[in-house]
Amino acid sequence: MFWYEEEEEEEDEEEEEVPPTVEPVYTEVRQALGRAFSLTCRLLRAHPAHLLRYEWKLGSRLLTVGEFSDQKDDTSYLVRALNREGYGEYTCDITNDAGAGRCTFLVTGKAYAPEFYHDTFSALWQNRPRVYGFKLQWTQMEPGTVDRILAYRLGIRQMGQSRWWEQEIPMEGNIQKGELLTYNLTELVKPESYLIRLTPITRYGEGDATERIITYSGQIRRVRLDASQRRHTRHQIHPKHRTELRPHRLQAGVTTYEI
Repeated sequence: MFWYEEEEEEEDEEEEEVPPTVEPVYTEVRQALGRAFSLTCRLLRAHPAHLLRYEWKLGSRLLTVGEFSDQKDDTSYLVRALNREGYGEYTCDITNDAGAGRCTFLVTGKAYAPEFYHDTFSALWQNRPRVYGFKLQWTQMEPGTVDRILAYRLGIRQMGQSRWWEQEIPMEGNIQKGELLTYNLTELVKPESYLIRLTPITRYGEGDATERIITYSGQIRRVRLDASQRRHTRHQIHPKHRTELRPHRLQAGVTTYEI
């Protein structure tokens, strides 16, 4: 009888063993070349909580291994100066006798997506009998996070057709956060609508793209801006100049506005 109770106690103890629970399970880290940064994997729960081990890898390449001290509940890996070989998927496995928990960090140099600006003053800047022109404006989300944006790839496709026209818009100097960028689209055929795609390019390669649809209505919508905004094609947006627009329609996750 004593042997049976002891066996039950041993089974209960085994059931209490829990593999490590960690955070973040997955996160994306955007960084420019040459920068130093650290990645941290945190232990939330584990049983047994002693004799915990960690192992950092970049892809299949082992970076470092070690054991947790009783006073620590996280482990960090420092990248002293990011190079091209340093981009990729970093993993940190924290293990005990019950199993392992994994943190995953995708380190990339991709630029964030640009954000179209819909309060453009006199967006319909060219209105001829058969064609029209549109003033395309946007800001760049978190431009200082990654390497300098060298250019934007502009894609234009007439709605209802499959062919894309593409060209690059070169950028000189650093783009500031909140800076308004402008490019004039010309020779758009009336009354056709167009899908516009804008993709930032750094020395890492292409970043995240964003899209919008331009729909011709023959109406010129004007927004009051101050004198400095009318003089410059690249400038800061002041919060007081932002107004809410009601979208004309929503199609496949793309917001459409009439001009």
